[in-house]
Amino acid sequence: IPDGIHQMTSIDIDNNTLILNFGSNIRLEICDPSHIEIMDDALIIWVASAVDFSWSTYDENTSAKNRYHYKFKLLGDEVFTNTNYEYPMIPKKDEPAFEMAWYMRGDMSHQPYHRQLGKVRKP
Repeated sequence: IPDGIHQMTSIDIDNNTLILNFGSNIRLEICDPSHIEIMDDALIIWVASAVDFSWSTYDENTSAKNRYHYKFKLLGDEVFTNTNYEYPMIPKKDEPAFEMAWYMRGDMSHQPYHRQLGKVRKP
Protein backbone atom coordinates (compact mmCIF):
# COMPACT_ATOMS: atom_id res chain seq x y z
CA ILE A 1 0.00 0.00 0.00
CA PRO A 2 1.91 3.02 -1.21
CA ASP A 3 0.88 5.62 1.37
CA GLY A 4 1.61 3.96 4.68
CA ILE A 5 2.47 0.96 6.77
CA HIS A 6 -0.37 -1.50 7.38
CA GLN A 7 -0.62 -4.80 9.22
CA MET A 8 -2.13 -7.77 7.45
CA THR A 9 -5.16 -9.19 9.25
CA SER A 10 -5.95 -12.23 7.09
CA ILE A 11 -4.86 -14.26 4.09
CA ASP A 12 -7.17 -16.45 2.04
CA ILE A 13 -7.20 -18.29 -1.28
CA ASP A 14 -10.32 -18.56 -3.43
CA ASN A 15 -9.81 -20.65 -6.57
CA ASN A 16 -6.53 -19.21 -7.87
CA THR A 17 -6.89 -15.79 -6.20
CA LEU A 18 -4.74 -14.74 -3.26
CA ILE A 19 -6.75 -12.44 -0.97
CA LEU A 20 -4.96 -10.21 1.54
CA ASN A 21 -6.92 -8.14 4.07
CA PHE A 22 -5.26 -5.35 6.00
CA GLY A 23 -8.11 -4.25 8.28
CA SER A 24 -9.79 -0.85 8.00
CA ASN A 25 -11.53 -2.13 4.84
CA ILE A 26 -8.29 -2.53 2.86
CA ARG A 27 -8.36 -5.57 0.56
CA LEU A 28 -6.01 -6.84 -2.14
CA GLU A 29 -6.86 -9.64 -4.55
CA ILE A 30 -4.13 -11.13 -6.77
CA CYS A 31 -5.42 -13.49 -9.48
CA ASP A 32 -3.21 -16.26 -10.85
CA PRO A 33 -0.01 -15.17 -9.05
CA SER A 34 3.22 -16.65 -10.44
CA HIS A 35 6.97 -16.05 -10.56
CA ILE A 36 7.00 -15.47 -6.81
CA GLU A 37 10.09 -14.46 -4.80
CA ILE A 38 10.07 -14.71 -1.02
CA MET A 39 13.01 -12.79 0.36
CA ASP A 40 14.21 -12.07 3.90
CA ASP A 41 12.42 -8.73 3.87
CA ALA A 42 9.88 -8.80 1.02
CA LEU A 43 7.40 -10.78 -1.06
CA ILE A 44 7.48 -10.11 -4.79
CA ILE A 45 4.93 -11.47 -7.27
CA TRP A 46 6.17 -10.79 -10.78
CA VAL A 47 3.15 -11.98 -12.75
CA ALA A 48 -0.61 -11.93 -12.11
CA SER A 49 -3.56 -12.01 -14.49
CA ALA A 50 -5.32 -9.34 -12.42
CA VAL A 51 -4.79 -7.27 -9.28
CA ASP A 52 -7.70 -5.59 -7.48
CA PHE A 53 -6.94 -3.24 -4.61
CA SER A 54 -9.75 -1.52 -2.69
CA TRP A 55 -9.82 0.73 0.37
CA SER A 56 -11.79 3.39 2.20
CA THR A 57 -10.55 6.71 3.50
CA TYR A 58 -9.31 6.59 7.09
CA ASP A 59 -11.56 9.16 8.71
CA GLU A 60 -14.99 8.04 7.51
CA ASN A 61 -17.29 5.05 7.65
CA THR A 62 -17.24 2.96 4.48
CA SER A 63 -19.68 4.11 1.83
CA ALA A 64 -19.89 4.24 -1.96
CA LYS A 65 -18.56 7.82 -1.80
CA ASN A 66 -15.31 6.94 -0.01
CA ARG A 67 -14.64 3.43 -1.36
CA TYR A 68 -11.77 3.51 -3.85
CA HIS A 69 -10.10 0.95 -6.09
CA TYR A 70 -7.25 0.23 -8.45
CA LYS A 71 -7.87 -2.63 -10.88
CA PHE A 72 -5.26 -4.05 -13.21
CA LYS A 73 -5.90 -6.80 -15.77
CA LEU A 74 -3.30 -8.48 -17.97
CA LEU A 75 -4.53 -9.30 -21.47
CA GLY A 76 -1.77 -10.61 -23.69
CA ASP A 77 1.19 -8.29 -23.21
CA GLU A 78 -0.91 -5.29 -22.17
CA VAL A 79 -2.07 -4.21 -18.72
CA PHE A 80 -5.44 -2.45 -18.58
CA THR A 81 -6.20 -0.25 -15.59
CA ASN A 82 -9.29 1.15 -13.93
CA THR A 83 -9.57 3.40 -10.89
CA ASN A 84 -11.98 5.78 -9.24
CA TYR A 85 -9.15 7.45 -7.30
CA GLU A 86 -7.76 10.83 -8.32
CA TYR A 87 -4.15 9.59 -8.60
CA PRO A 88 -3.93 6.72 -11.10
CA MET A 89 -1.12 4.16 -10.91
CA ILE A 90 0.37 3.33 -14.27
CA PRO A 91 2.06 -0.10 -14.46
CA LYS A 92 5.45 -0.31 -16.16
CA LYS A 93 7.02 -3.13 -18.11
CA ASP A 94 9.44 -5.29 -16.09
CA GLU A 95 8.04 -4.20 -12.74
CA PRO A 96 6.39 -6.65 -10.32
CA ALA A 97 2.63 -7.13 -10.28
CA PHE A 98 2.89 -6.83 -6.47
CA GLU A 99 5.55 -6.37 -3.82
CA MET A 100 5.29 -6.12 -0.05
CA ALA A 101 8.01 -5.44 2.52
CA TRP A 102 8.09 -7.39 5.79
CA TYR A 103 10.06 -4.78 7.65
CA MET A 104 10.51 -1.06 7.26
CA ARG A 105 12.37 1.24 9.62
CA GLY A 106 10.15 3.47 11.73
CA ASP A 107 11.97 6.59 10.57
CA MET A 108 11.41 5.54 6.92
CA SER A 109 15.19 5.72 6.23
CA HIS A 110 15.26 2.30 4.54
CA GLN A 111 16.08 1.80 0.88
CA PRO A 112 13.11 1.54 -1.51
CA TYR A 113 11.92 -2.04 -1.97
CA HIS A 114 11.05 -1.59 -5.62
CA ARG A 115 12.82 -3.94 -8.02
CA GLN A 116 12.97 -4.37 -11.75
CA LEU A 117 13.10 -7.77 -13.40
CA GLY A 118 16.69 -8.95 -13.71
CA LYS A 119 18.13 -6.23 -11.45
CA VAL A 120 19.27 -6.92 -7.90
CA ARG A 121 17.84 -4.69 -5.19
CA LYS A 122 20.47 -3.16 -2.93
CA PRO A 123 19.96 -3.85 0.79
